[in-house]
Amino acid sequence: MFVVLAWVLFVGASGWLIVHDIEEHKLPNRIIYPWFLATVAVLVLAALSSAGWANFGNALLGALAHLLIYLVLRLISKRAVGMGDVKLAAVLGLYLGWHSLILVPVAVFGAFLLGTLFSLAGMVAGKLTLKSRIPFGPMMIVATAAVTLAWHLGVA
Repeated sequence: MFVVLAWVLFVGASGWLIVHDIEEHKLPNRIIYPWFLATVAVLVLAALSSAGWANFGNALLGALAHLLIYLVLRLISKRAVGMGDVKLAAVLGLYLGWHSLILVPVAVFGAFLLGTLFSLAGMVAGKLTLKSRIPFGPMMIVATAAVTLAWHLGVA
């Protein structure tokens, strides 16, 4: 039940962030920080109700791993991802890690694949160039949802 509540939080917060990132190219802390804290709280309740402390530990490891991957990308190239993406990675890593730590690198790959396809489509349509910046938060969010769903359907 509590994991479902965590995914309700995911849908609400990610919908808000997707719209904001598309319009402003920013992922505001006022959304990310409360979402992170609320998700941690709900996952603690999930762990308490089902003795899923291993899942909770994996959620924290997933958050740390996902954050570190995006932080390294940020340090390598400031144009690759923004700090909002790095902070968003921590939240998304909670969801990925709760289900399976293997989903973390798969979601990173998926986000960059989606970003590449979006950029190519934009260039073909004449709306983007090689120097265009795209909102990357939506790619991260969609990849997280897709790989988690695929995992539960046995596709991934």
